[in-house]
Amino acid sequence: MRTVPMTTRACEIYDRRIAGRSLKPGCGCEHYDGKTCGSVLLFVNVDGRPTTPAGLRRHMQRAGEKVDLDVTGGYELRHGYATRAVEGGADVLLVQRKMGHADLEELAGYVQETEASNAQLLAALGEQQSLKAVGSRGTTRGTDLGNQPLPDAAEGDVTNAG
Repeated sequence: MRTVPMTTRACEIYDRRIAGRSLKPGCGCEHYDGKTCGSVLLFVNVDGRPTTPAGLRRHMQRAGEKVDLDVTGGYELRHGYATRAVEGGADVLLVQRKMGHADLEELAGYVQETEASNAQLLAALGEQQSLKAVGSRGTTRGTDLGNQPLPDAAEGDVTNAG
């Protein structure tokens, strides 16, 4: 059995999904080994039956659309989990175990190179990162010479040219 730590937000979602459901009987579905499942399912449809892989994929795609991500299945989420964990400084051996990977080479196939990871690497090598301007705020006010106080304005008197 593998355990994966869940964020506070993930725990809140879990609690909401199982609220009001009986947690004793299990789902009753037959597993691949022929034994009847005694576990509670997190993903059930409106009838309380197990969600199909296609149904779960549709839910993930809709959730991805809400945050402008192209999600076609669960593996993107695994890639994102591995990438964010390693990028955030988690021990790679711990991430490897949590992902269920046999070795670090398998984990390396999941961790994606990002701008943040490149910046982290350069910072570790002692290179100072320059700040980036985000958006246009500050570039249209106060830096436009046509938008400065008039030369003959009294002290404390500020006039906008626009």
